[in-house]
Amino acid sequence: MKILKCTDIIRLTVESESPISVFLKPLSVAEKIDIASKVKMVKGEEIADYQAQAFLCIKYSLVKIEGVETYDGEIYEPTIIDGKIEDSSVDDIVNMLSEVSLILPYIQAANKNLSSIKGVKVDVNPK
Repeated sequence: MKILKCTDIIRLTVESESPISVFLKPLSVAEKIDIASKVKMVKGEEIADYQAQAFLCIKYSLVKIEGVETYDGEIYEPTIIDGKIEDSSVDDIVNMLSEVSLILPYIQAANKNLSSIKGVKVDVNPK
């Protein structure tokens, strides 16, 4: 059995004409609990708040992003403070990855389901 340590880094590269790579760390148990606690009430029933969960997955796991530019032609770099990405940068990334099909690989990777990701190249601890 192979495991990912919380100190490992996972690089995911979306296979496209303009590849985008994100670098993630696996989630800690506390982070997973916090993410799982994000629920909402719909018609009297408690269901997962997927937007809040995706936001936290990116906030807790994203370390770096490559292949993204601003409209000014500058290389986009999220603001990271004390090892965590700033909320406004998470907003930028969620807006960029507005399709659920693009957010899903990041959520799956953060939850260590690497084998189920389609259309994404996965490297663990890239050099």
